[in-house]
Amino acid sequence: MASSPPPTGTELAVPSLAAESQLSSLIYASRLICVSYMAIMKSLLHEYHILPYKADLMIPEFVMPTVINRYLSQNLQVSMDNMLKIISEIEQNSGGITEEIEKSKESALQRKIQLEEKRDSFQKTTYAIFDMLNGRNTS
Repeated sequence: MASSPPPTGTELAVPSLAAESQLSSLIYASRLICVSYMAIMKSLLHEYHILPYKADLMIPEFVMPTVINRYLSQNLQVSMDNMLKIISEIEQNSGGITEEIEKSKESALQRKIQLEEKRDSFQKTTYAIFDMLNGRNTS
């Protein structure tokens, strides 16, 4: 008779049927979600003409995430490049716009000073005319 090893207290317990059933249900559900995801992604890739229509026969499911990741990373790179171009254009244009705003402020300030000088001159002239009409002499 062969002797069995002495119990060490670290033996694995046999899972109950309920736990095993839950585990198999979870595995089945996750597999179903994976298959559904792959079907959706394949249809999107076909719709946007990334893959030819018959390609689903040639591309196994374990390769699809690689294709999807490559497609998404390429699109992300293109989008990032476009965004950086737009940001640089905005910065260039904002510099010109800021200069124009400063010029407009200076021009408006000069115009305000000119109008105040004309107003003062007009007031002096008006007071001089009133003084002449009232018989007073201006010195």
